[in-house]
Amino acid sequence: MVGNSAPLIHNNYFYQNGVNGITLSRTSRPEVRDNVFEQTGFAINVNQKADPLIIGNQITRSKDGIVVQANARPVLCSNSVEGNERDGLVAIAHSRPDLGNGSEPGGNFFRNNGQYDVNATTS
Repeated sequence: MVGNSAPLIHNNYFYQNGVNGITLSRTSRPEVRDNVFEQTGFAINVNQKADPLIIGNQITRSKDGIVVQANARPVLCSNSVEGNERDGLVAIAHSRPDLGNGSEPGGNFFRNNGQYDVNATTS
């Protein structure tokens, strides 16, 4: 998804994609909902200034679950990110993933990932 796009990506099965299951970039604002990502490179790659809603996805056995980079600001709710080779969530550069807060928790599950469940080296 690139440019100013805002599609709904719903109820898909991404399996054994060599590089990424899906890449969201530039200023796109898609809703990625209720998909299964299994054995991909980065299951969901969010970069540049993308501002997607990522909700209710299952991500397993991929290289990394969700990678957020550059100035991306995704909102993550009710995702299950488990058993990935390296990290469940990677946040780098100036990215700011919204995982919820104390009064409105995001309800994401990051567990049993190879290195880190959440690897936040973002500034």
